Amino acid sequence: MGGIPHPRDCSRCLCPGGYSGRLCNERPSGCGEVLTATTEYQDLQKTLGYPQLPENEEFEKCTYWIEVGGVTQAPAGARIEVRNKNIRGKYVAIDGCPIHGVEIKSQLDQKATGYR
Repeated sequence: MGGIPHPRDCSRCLCPGGYSGRLCNERPSGCGEVLTATTEYQDLQKTLGYPQLPENEEFEKCTYWIEVGGVTQAPAGARIEVRNKNIRGKYVAIDGCPIHGVEIKSQLDQKATGYR
């Protein structure tokens, strides 16, 4: 979804963040899951980052897709609401999110950076 052809191998694409696979139509493996939107708020609790590691060391990247009726794009006129109830930690207020952060991609063009 939104990838560009690989310049040296036209059988695969270079994918935007949050997408993987030969044609950028798969969720990256590892941390994360596909969630289903409902008419009620749902809770997702996740510990972000590794506070015991110094800045710019290894990090975990989790990708959550939100589906509505089996598709990852809401029907025309529909909205998906995402609400961050609580983010805490000593690194939250540092520019650039060196330890942990959240990005929400809400635009049709998924190559664009989302809300952070």
